[in-house]
Amino acid sequence: MCLLEDNAVDVAFITETWLTDHANAITADIKSYGYTILHEYRSDAKGGGAGLLFKSSLQFNPVNLKVNGITTFEYSTASLTCSVDMKILCIAIYRTGPIAKKFFEELDVLLGVATLKSDYMLVGGDFNIHMESVNSFSSELEQLTASYGLHQIIHQPTHANGGTIDLLFDNSNILDPSTIQVKSQCNLSDHYPILCSTKNILVNLKKPKVISVRDLKTIDKDLLSSNILEAVSCFELHDHFHDSCLDFFNKLNDTLDLHAPLVQKTISVAAHAPWFDSEYKSQRKLRRKAEKNKDKSLHHKIMFEEIRAETTIMANLKKKQYYSSLLEKNKGNIKAIYNVVNRELDRKQDHILPEAQDIAVLSKKFNEYFNEKIENIRATLPSISSSCYSEPQPVFSDGYLNEFSPCTEGELRDIIQCSGIKCAPSDFLPEHLVKENIDTLIPLLCKLVNQSLSTGSMDGLKIADIIPTLKDTKLDPNDFKNFRPISNLSFLGKLIERVVLERLNVHLDKNNMNIPQRSAYKKNFSTETILLKVTNDLLIACDKRS
Repeated sequence: MCLLEDNAVDVAFITETWLTDHANAITADIKSYGYTILHEYRSDAKGGGAGLLFKSSLQFNPVNLKVNGITTFEYSTASLTCSVDMKILCIAIYRTGPIAKKFFEELDVLLGVATLKSDYMLVGGDFNIHMESVNSFSSELEQLTASYGLHQIIHQPTHANGGTIDLLFDNSNILDPSTIQVKSQCNLSDHYPILCSTKNILVNLKKPKVISVRDLKTIDKDLLSSNILEAVSCFELHDHFHDSCLDFFNKLNDTLDLHAPLVQKTISVAAHAPWFDSEYKSQRKLRRKAEKNKDKSLHHKIMFEEIRAETTIMANLKKKQYYSSLLEKNKGNIKAIYNVVNRELDRKQDHILPEAQDIAVLSKKFNEYFNEKIENIRATLPSISSSCYSEPQPVFSDGYLNEFSPCTEGELRDIIQCSGIKCAPSDFLPEHLVKENIDTLIPLLCKLVNQSLSTGSMDGLKIADIIPTLKDTKLDPNDFKNFRPISNLSFLGKLIERVVLERLNVHLDKNNMNIPQRSAYKKNFSTETILLKVTNDLLIACDKRS
């Protein structure tokens, strides 16, 4: 990472990543330097892997070429947006093992699909084919790539044992061959790092995010709790449940606005290592200066190696000090410690969305797509004619469930204690403030729940905050069908559902209607329990046949 930063590298083609999963401590460390990685990995074996590293400020998006069945090499593909009319398709390739005819056939298929995606293309990586000498393999690779307008621009030895096997192809004169540097003195690997610049290409950077936030850390919590109590005490239910909910949400939001109003905040799209301080930055400047002079003499080379070792030791020490103090600060706070661990293992991934200039337009397109999808599903469902369907007349030993009995504050408290508190982004209060003021809120929540039960209304609570989530990181994010909608419902709505569930379960139990084999929507049951039963039944059936 220091090599990339010291040379101001924006995009890097990397091979032999040796990563075995999508996210881990290594990918988290990459992000801390302000870079992002898109990569293909071997989940079932060590070694191999191909990926693309790029500055997080660049508009870089993964591209799925939908070429399956490739066995002779590994590749990773992404698109760099330079302008509306110019997107550079970048392909990192890693080939290992004996050279076979099948490799050229599969590469031909890949390049054929890739050329349909973009007019601008860069292909680079470890091909393990010696291009410094004329042979059948080098000639075939050169002819194949030339047929797609790709020209190989690396001609120096790229390996410690000699030979030009790390290659870079350009089809539109994007790169400036005169700027090529092969870092043969770099001992990071037996493959030398290769640096190259583009020809005055202006790249569109990601726009800084503008978000709405509240400063909740500096509020007077005692005064806020007092104001919440005042707002709850004078609250009166309306004739319609929808109006009651709307008034309830507005009153608590207005109270919160008095203490922590919403403000616009601009945040950087690129992360930076939190342990970077002025001392470490100064040390890195010394290392860069020493690296420039290391070839002047043996003394300069020894000096560079000493400063490089000192810089590495300082980096490790800064990391250790930062995370030790962070864990000590959050001692006893399990949630905060988990957040630190998850961040360092890169478990919390950024939401990948389709390319868009306007987020509002993208939101509208997603909404239209999901609505259309639901309408199409409904249209495929067969209609049931009333003439061919007779509704069975149920027989209840304990009477019909015509109405829901009211909920008490004690019952509501028990339900909250059991199920916990989780709020949507647009809820009446943030989650931690609901937890801190739950005793004050329970009486009013109980009134609202009972109004919903008595009127049979959930109006105003079935509006969800939708988060489109990519089903798999390997899928094309520009295709809406690769997203699933994750709905965040309001805390009050989920609370009413749990109260209703309690009454339904009581009714089912009293009338012997609870099916033992049912696992859905049943406490202590899940898909795991039904799969366990099915597996057990199959094993018993096999035993009986034997």
